[in-house]
Amino acid sequence: MISASGNRAKGLITFRASCDEAAALGAEAIGRLRRLSSGALASRVGDVTLGSKSARVAANGSVRVTLRVSRRYRRALPRRGRVRLVLRAMDALGNQSAVSRFVRMR
Repeated sequence: MISASGNRAKGLITFRASCDEAAALGAEAIGRLRRLSSGALASRVGDVTLGSKSARVAANGSVRVTLRVSRRYRRALPRRGRVRLVLRAMDALGNQSAVSRFVRMR
């Protein structure tokens, strides 16, 4: 992952990722809400999957991916809160790798 930024008002998390070989990417944004909305599943108390997206990246290329957070979760995010962005990559042979970064929602 090269860079990431978050916009709480618009509910967008944008990041750029690169890979040295062709791969399928899966991204997931996990955040802690001020209050847990009904119907939200938590992996840890307060943790909710805010959005997910998949993309493909070519060999020695980079791709820009934008995750959209639903309006319901956007309102429950704390101001200037941090969201954990988990990026998983899988190449043609099935080798998997994952990286996690925190993104400050501004």
